[in-house]
Amino acid sequence: MAGTVRTVHTGRRFAKSEFWVDGIKLAIHTRDLRFLSHEQEDRIIMKFNITMIALGAICLAAVGSFAKDSAKPLQATLSDVPAAELPAKALELVSAAKASHRKPETVEVVKAAVAINPAAAPAIVGAIARALPEMAPIAAATAAAEQRPPRISSRGNCRR
Repeated sequence: MAGTVRTVHTGRRFAKSEFWVDGIKLAIHTRDLRFLSHEQEDRIIMKFNITMIALGAICLAAVGSFAKDSAKPLQATLSDVPAAELPAKALELVSAAKASHRKPETVEVVKAAVAINPAAAPAIVGAIARALPEMAPIAAATAAAEQRPPRISSRGNCRR
């Protein structure tokens, strides 16, 4: 079964391939990038790449804005509370979270509370540890990480 193939271009992007097998003609119409010049292919590929980069940047910006927005309500909520009630309010926010979201919520609440009042960090961690013992290590590690390190003066004294 011998056959020959002949391709005929019928337009800019269209082609018709004719297959001859034992004297029978089979014609197939195709539309393919094979029939574009190299410059045209490069332009199409470049437009595709630019589109994908733009979509990626938009997705990253959206994720970043959601992360920033989630911390601001905590900061606003905790800043309205008097300093003496800050540990109780932090505990209330952590215990109100679902069990599956309790670890990230603990981290965010402790970060926000320590940013507002760094001196209240031991009280915040203590309140969370008494009510939710499984969150104690997470709260303590977060509070310790958020504390500013002491500065050493030229005389060798530690100052905050």
